[in-house]
Amino acid sequence: MSRPVLNTHFYSPIWERPMVELMRGTKTSDETIKRVHQFALNIGLTLLLVHKENR
Repeated sequence: MSRPVLNTHFYSPIWERPMVELMRGTKTSDETIKRVHQFALNIGLTLLLVHKENR
């Protein structure tokens, strides 16, 4: 079964760097990004939206 992916990367220790990176998969909806963004704000995190992975 194939499912949409939303990659999340929390910076640790989270109490010193309250940030989370979000990177969508090819099937991740805008609604999913919006909901996780709101969740991050609700728990006091700064959201970093990654548009393209860089290696």
